[in-house]
Amino acid sequence: MGSNMVVKDVICNGEWTWPEEWIVKYPVLNQIQAVNLIDGRDELVWKSKKGKVGKFSVKQAYVDLQIEDEDVTWSKLVWFSQNIPKHAFILWLAIQKRLMTQDRLKNWGSYDMMICPLCCEDMDSHQHLFFTSKFSSAFWKEVCSKIDLQWKEWNGDVVLLIHFSPGLSKHSIFGLQ
Repeated sequence: MGSNMVVKDVICNGEWTWPEEWIVKYPVLNQIQAVNLIDGRDELVWKSKKGKVGKFSVKQAYVDLQIEDEDVTWSKLVWFSQNIPKHAFILWLAIQKRLMTQDRLKNWGSYDMMICPLCCEDMDSHQHLFFTSKFSSAFWKEVCSKIDLQWKEWNGDVVLLIHFSPGLSKHSIFGLQ
């Protein structure tokens, strides 16, 4: 069986006639229903998720095979046309709480001198670095004052800022002219 094989080469009298080595390697082949053949050349077609049958394209296959997740509410905060890729990637990790903070590194082994490099008071963690340290608390208080929000101890993500300030631009939030 070569690369120039066609479907009719493995169907005889309406039944599949798979090569024995294929059946051994891929037992699922026995479960495939035989097809009715018509005279003419074989052609590769694609049936999309929507049921439309048409010419196969890698683009359409890619679209159809994508997992449909819910919209990520914070995606525009990270991925916008003027972003700095390195900063966007770090922010993406931070929002998902996947940065290698000391509390996460500690789970990998024994580290004695783990302390926040900004305040030298506590071991750094996502919550400490971004919300509870003196530095980050001062930052968030300033941001909240710019958008006229009362400061509170947030246990959530930066994503809350997006919901509290719809329609505000980066310039108006950070006081840029």
